[in-house]
Amino acid sequence: MNAYISEFLYDIKTQKGFSDKTIITYQRQLNTFVNYYSDDITLDDITVSFCNQYVMILQKNKLSPKSVHLSVSALRSFWDFLYRHKRVHTNPWKLVELPKLTKKLPSILFSKKLIEVIEKLPQKTSLDIRNKLFIDIIFSTGIRVVELVNLNIQDIHLDLGEIRILGKGHKERIVVFSSYTKQLLELYLFKSRSELLKQAQDKALFLNENGSRVSVRLVQRVVKSLFNDFELSATPHKLRHSFASALLNGGADLRTIQELLGHSSISTTQIYTHVENDTLKRVIKDAHPREKSV
Repeated sequence: MNAYISEFLYDIKTQKGFSDKTIITYQRQLNTFVNYYSDDITLDDITVSFCNQYVMILQKNKLSPKSVHLSVSALRSFWDFLYRHKRVHTNPWKLVELPKLTKKLPSILFSKKLIEVIEKLPQKTSLDIRNKLFIDIIFSTGIRVVELVNLNIQDIHLDLGEIRILGKGHKERIVVFSSYTKQLLELYLFKSRSELLKQAQDKALFLNENGSRVSVRLVQRVVKSLFNDFELSATPHKLRHSFASALLNGGADLRTIQELLGHSSISTTQIYTHVENDTLKRVIKDAHPREKSV
């Protein structure tokens, strides 16, 4: 089975365009499954009953429902691969009974506060401008942090006010940016980036102090540090959530938000309707006279 797993991991990397993080996660889940049963099983032994038994074992080992879902997701994808290559006749993992997941509402920052923070951020040095642009672009476009660090110069179209993004599964989408973001981009491109650039042929949009492409970790540290200065907690993912919530509150429809976020399923985007409802409840609790009198 290990040989098949290697083929599968190569397939999802080269054909499906899965991220390195997802590939490592899938490999870990599949190895856990194989190591648990050692060489005592064959592909023909894997029935729906067998799969349900494995899920029960994971639960007895006190894995969270989310971890159980992740494990089964990896196994389902692997069996789909085996089915496509005619190594199995069916995919029993699709019929497995899974524990219910409790949806955790994404944490957000209110738009007014976010805009205040962005406008107060310094832009004295090249790194100041770059760091400010990190935050502004994520909040203005909803781009994922990994997509942000992978942006190249040719992906930015200042004249059109657009950014070309290559997202999950090598899916391309276009996002638009505001006139404020355009000013920051121009300042960064024509001043800051030139000062950070060490090799003229480097195509990365965002550069570190060594003139190389920035890392996800660096962006995460920068965002956390800058918001700490305002006694706020923030991450790139929280800024992305805030972008989606701001659009929904502003009247944008879910399909548009789905397209801008690069979600493959509308069900993923629908979580923001719950965020909006939760926000409304907090506003009523804080502002309504009947609530205040309690």
